[in-house]
Parts: sequence; structure tokens; C-alpha cells
Amino acid sequence: MNTYQVRIYLEELDKHACWALEAFNRIQQDRSASAADLFSAVHQMLGHAGVVSRLLWPEEMIVPREDKRRAERRYKRALERGEKLRNHLAVDSTNPLNRADLRRHVAGFEENLDSWVSEGLDKIVLPANPDDNLKGRRIGPVAEDVLRYFNVESGEFDFRGTVFPLQAISEALTDLRIRIELVLERDLTAA
Repeated sequence: MNTYQVRIYLEELDKHACWALEAFNRIQQDRSASAADLFSAVHQMLGHAGVVSRLLWPEEMIVPREDKRRAERRYKRALERGEKLRNHLAVDSTNPLNRADLRRHVAGFEENLDSWVSEGLDKIVLPANPDDNLKGRRIGPVAEDVLRYFNVESGEFDFRGTVFPLQAISEALTDLRIRIELVLERDLTAA
């Protein structure tokens, strides 16, 4: 990847990090908003954070009827891109954005919903702001029974038993934006 190509990826990373943080700010500003508004903002945040995660830590993607060699080349190129971007930004594998479940949250949403609907579980849909008797507690025989739950006290979002710590993700996105700005400034100064 040349410098121009790296710049394109860095600018896209910055856009998606910015959009995720805008959604997080909406969550922070009004935790008494309707469940629909809170869940919309949470899913927007996770969707954009997932794009950031996929750009930095690509996963193999299956494309129906794609030639195997072409798929291998595409995946190799994605792995090289991720490594190059992580190196430019000095981001390591301990970053909170390096979560496979975050990368798959949007990509696998319909499969997750299909399995939740079709499995013989007790289906539970909790509002974002349940009354005090429910706050912070799991309900039902297993965590996967709950489709989605936003704990307004901890700021954690639980989707079918997978907990997303929104504050930690937000902090990682903020840090990433600072790193991107520094790399872009350095590259402009060097040019």
C-alpha cells in the first residue's frame, strides 16, 4: 500500500470512529430516552465501531460462488491492509476494538435474530430503561433468552448474552482518532 492508499483508509477509519462517537454521545446525553432511540444509537455505534474493527482486524469473508484463488488473494490483501494500518497507528491486539463479536455484530445480525426467534428459548425483550427491580440483572434461564438489554447504570449493552462495554469502546475510538490525526499530520509534514 502506498501513502495515498493508507491515507484513504485512515480517513475512512476516522469517519466511522467519529460516527460511532456521535452515536455514543447521544446515548450519554439522554439515558432516559425511549428504548427505540437508545437502541438505535447503540446499534449505530456498534455498527460503525464494527467497521473500524473489520478494517484493522479483517476476517475471512465468504462470497458465494467466488473463485477460491480470488477469495484467497482478497483475504491476503485484507490481512496486509489490517497489519499495515495497525502498524501505522501503533494499535495492538489488546485494543477493545479487537473483538470478533464486534466485527460480527452487524454482519451476523440477521443470523443472530433468526436463531433467537427459531430456538426454543423463552423470548424476552427488555426495554432500555427497565424499572429498578430489573436494572443490572439478567432475566430468564439463560442470557441468550434476552435479545437486547442496555444497562443504563453501567453503560453496557447486552445482545443475546454478549456484553459490549460501550465506554471502553468509546475510549478506544477516541484514542484511535487521536492516533489517526497524528499519523496524518506527520505524513503531511513529511510530504
